[in-house]
Parts: sequence; structure tokens; C-alpha cells
Amino acid sequence: MRLGLAATSCGWTFVLVVIVVYDSCQGVDGITAGYYWKDVQRAQPPAVQFYQGLTNTPWPMGRQAPLGPTH
Repeated sequence: MRLGLAATSCGWTFVLVVIVVYDSCQGVDGITAGYYWKDVQRAQPPAVQFYQGLTNTPWPMGRQAPLGPTH
């Protein structure tokens, strides 16, 4: 539904360009992260898998409960 709304507002060509650019950036990010851990840090493959799994974990970004009493 939102995709159709964006397409009517901006045009299908713009929406497709945004999708292609976003997806290509995601692929480049994975390549550069692999290069960093393996070639720059010289980490072993199990360590690389651990670090990449840790950084790719979806962390909650919502509003957190306040610490302490709420009066």
C-alpha cells in the first residue's frame, strides 16, 4: 500500500531507483565488512562469523522503559 502511494507521488521509476540503490548498498556493506575483518584485523573465520552475527543482530530501537521510579 505504501509502495503504491510512493509510486503515485514520485513515479515508479523513482521508486525502482531507490530500491536498486538501497539493495546495492546492502551488498557493498557486506563485502566491505568481510574485507575489514579478514584482511585488516586478520581475524580467524569463526571470529569473523561471530562479529558479523553480532553486528547484524536486529537491536530494538523503540522507546525504552525509564530507569528508576516513575512518579
